[in-house]
Amino acid sequence: MFRSIGLVIGLIALRVFLPDVFHAFNHTAVSFFHLADKVFAFIPNALTFQIGSVGHVGSILDGANFVPSSAPLPNFK
Repeated sequence: MFRSIGLVIGLIALRVFLPDVFHAFNHTAVSFFHLADKVFAFIPNALTFQIGSVGHVGSILDGANFVPSSAPLPNFK
């Protein structure tokens, strides 16, 4: 709890005494979370597309659930 209070006090002091640094930090944080939002919005759509195509007739993953039989052993004489 004291660490979070210290962080808030530090951010307030940074904003008051060094506004350019605060605005650079703010811009960096907003850009990072905007990128994270784009990445996490893309991932579920890509996974849904891939999962929906497994075993679908005519898809590139057709037969992905196929379990092959064991190979015959060589016959040494």
